[in-house]
Amino acid sequence: MRASMIVLLLFIAATAQAHELHYSTTEGSAILIDISYPEHGALAGAPYEIRVQGETDPVQMGWTDTHGRIAFAPAMAGTYQVSVFSQGGHGVNVAFEVGEDLLLANAEQPPIARHLKLVVGIGVILGIFGLLMLFYRRRPS
Repeated sequence: MRASMIVLLLFIAATAQAHELHYSTTEGSAILIDISYPEHGALAGAPYEIRVQGETDPVQMGWTDTHGRIAFAPAMAGTYQVSVFSQGGHGVNVAFEVGEDLLLANAEQPPIARHLKLVVGIGVILGIFGLLMLFYRRRPS
């Protein structure tokens, strides 16, 4: 009786390993894309698709993580299109180029990001000019 109980427990223990999960980690280069709202922060849990530009089938699909990030490890050089969709019906389409070394070669930016320094510079100049005009108008002649 005791031997049969030990054999039964060993059999149960051996089958319990069939339900375990294995994982492995590798170091390499991946492209990390951050998606966020300007005033609300990260766009968490939003569905996305990554396609090679000109192709119809996505090479990767998923949801952004809790920090609004997408990790993508490209398999070949080329131009990729990322489409992210939010629940409010808004979305973003971003194109980026991956070089022969499978690293980010060029990323498209929205117009405000490309010309932000120019807009800020013009705003500062106009602000200074406006303050000077207020100062000189108040001085008695």
